[in-house]
Amino acid sequence: IRHYQRRPPAPMTNNTAIDDDAARNTLNGQIQAFCVSLIGHLDTSGGGDMNQTGGSAGGTAALRAADVHKFQQQHGISPLDPMDLFAYLIPELFSVTGTTTSAHISPASSLRIITALATLDAKAYVQPAIRTLQTLTSFHTTKQRSSTTQLEVVVPGGSASELSQPPTDLIAVLVNQACCSEQVQVSDAAKQSLLNCVALFPELNAAFLSTLASLWKLQLDAMAQGGGKSTTTTKQQASIIAVRAATLWTESMCADPCGRGLASAFDATCSSFFIRMLQDASDPLLQMSILDLFEKLTGSDQVMTSKACQRWLLSESVLRSIFVFCGVTMATENGEQKTESSMIDPLLGGAALCVLSGLCQVLLLRSQSTMDVDEVDGDGEANIHGNNDVSMTDADSSVAVPISLAVVLAAFSAALHQFAQEDSSLSEAEQLSLWDAISSFAATGMDALRMVLEHRTIRHSWICISASKQPKLKAAQLLSMARVFDPSVIVADDSNGRNSAKSNDSLPTISADRTKLLQQLYAMTLTEQTSASRSATSTTELLLLWAASPIAEIRIACYALLTAYVTACGLTGAQVVLGSKPAPPSGGDDGRDDTANAQKSLEMMDWLLLRGREPTPACRIAKYELTKTIFEKSKGLLAERVQRKLEKFIARGPHYAEAQAWDVAAE
Repeated sequence: IRHYQRRPPAPMTNNTAIDDDAARNTLNGQIQAFCVSLIGHLDTSGGGDMNQTGGSAGGTAALRAADVHKFQQQHGISPLDPMDLFAYLIPELFSVTGTTTSAHISPASSLRIITALATLDAKAYVQPAIRTLQTLTSFHTTKQRSSTTQLEVVVPGGSASELSQPPTDLIAVLVNQACCSEQVQVSDAAKQSLLNCVALFPELNAAFLSTLASLWKLQLDAMAQGGGKSTTTTKQQASIIAVRAATLWTESMCADPCGRGLASAFDATCSSFFIRMLQDASDPLLQMSILDLFEKLTGSDQVMTSKACQRWLLSESVLRSIFVFCGVTMATENGEQKTESSMIDPLLGGAALCVLSGLCQVLLLRSQSTMDVDEVDGDGEANIHGNNDVSMTDADSSVAVPISLAVVLAAFSAALHQFAQEDSSLSEAEQLSLWDAISSFAATGMDALRMVLEHRTIRHSWICISASKQPKLKAAQLLSMARVFDPSVIVADDSNGRNSAKSNDSLPTISADRTKLLQQLYAMTLTEQTSASRSATSTTELLLLWAASPIAEIRIACYALLTAYVTACGLTGAQVVLGSKPAPPSGGDDGRDDTANAQKSLEMMDWLLLRGREPTPACRIAKYELTKTIFEKSKGLLAERVQRKLEKFIARGPHYAEAQAWDVAAE
């Protein structure tokens, strides 16, 4: 508001600048009279409702361009700069006047004029209307949060706003402009304003979802009929608007910095439209767009932490639709759910694999929060939603559809098998998605991990590291394995903007059975390699051999996998690493002699304490984390002298270097 007060009025029609208060008051009086005329016209014509497409409806609209031009000429302000008009209207939104008078426009009337003008001429009035929406929502929230301090927004005349209701009509206008406007800048600006307001102010959710759902349904019906009732709306145009609506809904679900927006107020109507578009086999490009949006949903923290969203993403309608593209059909025969293999969709299979990877992570989160693999439903079979949620409501109906854990795991395993058997023909992006999906699936529980280890095709495509792969692909493959041992081991940016391996020590206790499976996976990392790559006698020595590579990404990934293994297996993992050598064995030592094992441990300990051999700071951090984890897991079992060395090494940090005095020779 202060911005509008400071802004000098635009030049009048005679191009003379308005510098004095009298001229300013004259212009404001003309604008006030113009607004009174508009209000009278809207009352007479029935209100200025927006049309279904969000644009001008020509002569059928309650407010026409000819009417605006007539009133401008009538009051001597033609043409009228929209900024001058809004400089007058926005302060009036905060007026205590309940009705329109000769001196003031009521807040409701001001908002009505802004909404009608934005509907009539989006190019001229939507941008100011966006700022109006932001101003109103900010004031409305401030008023709610300041009830104890009686904070008021001061405007000309010292009045405080009486406009207590959210501007639902203006929200409706901006939703239509975001989805239907042919001007990209107007559409993007309206969408961004809506996302900001909806994410921060939940009181706008109902108006936003209601308008979006109505517009979305209208376009889907038009697509089903081959075009709208009007000849100006084709199926292609309806498809574009529907995709924009789906994008707006997806981004509103993800843009939730305060955790109070749409992800926590899940809307079943919009989600059913989402599935309806995904199942539209007549338009593969439309399905591709929805799959991309699905990938964005599964990559959002706000969506992933919402239980309502988790339930929807793991519903039968979603899973059935995604698995079809991955070459797996979920069918029900004689009351039993089963999976059947088919062909991978040649166009949508890769995108569906990326979504499958995200759904595996949803399954992991769902299993960690509500499901124990030992919990069973009434039929004696484990359920993906735990004892409290023994059924899932299908997105297309109100019928509860039970989904057993065994069927879901079998469907995921079958889908991964479909891609794993074509591993040699997959692109690099598809290989990354496959490894990510397998590791996410294996981390969901012991049953899933056991399926991966027993399925040779899936296991081989995941942990067999080809020498011909690019170094960064090898690193990604190793990191995907590390995630199964320790999901908290990630590659993140440190304070200097470089990549570093991080590990979280606060992990849940791992059962003995799961530890055995993880040790089996660790051992298979060696046996699954080709004979050319199997130059070491143990998995640890193989990883240390790869860690000697000058390529930083491979070194970091090897250190991360070793760290995750020690973290998951505890003292046993630390002993395995300490019992290895940092270089290939020279031969003659079969590892059965206690003296030889002690010598190898000392050599490994010296290597862990060695500084200055890593090519990048990120590599130093990754090796430091490995040394620190081994020390923490084997604390109390090491010799006192070795333990003191490790404590001193850890206390100095990863980048410590001893100062050296250099003698300078002077002639």
